[in-house]
Amino acid sequence: MTDNNQKRRNTRNQQKKVSDTNDALEAELNIPPELRAIIDDPEEDESISMPLRFSDPDELMEIFTTLEEQNLFMIKLCQDVETEFEEKNQQEKTIKAKT
Repeated sequence: MTDNNQKRRNTRNQQKKVSDTNDALEAELNIPPELRAIIDDPEEDESISMPLRFSDPDELMEIFTTLEEQNLFMIKLCQDVETEFEEKNQQEKTIKAKT
């Protein structure tokens, strides 16, 4: 019985330490009450709602398409630069070999 009581006390002490650490961290972060309510229980208060950034699915798709096009352009540009660099490097080796 004594071992079980000791284990329970140790568990309670550890839980208290974690709780104290969390309280200190939250105090240090200065979390506003509105956000604290959301963090504690987001389903509790229906009056607190975060606005959606995208109301139209097409808007999000358009952004992804634009980003994809920009990425493909940058990839192509990098490939062109790499090809040009390799050509210049080969020209330099050829010139050095001739001299």
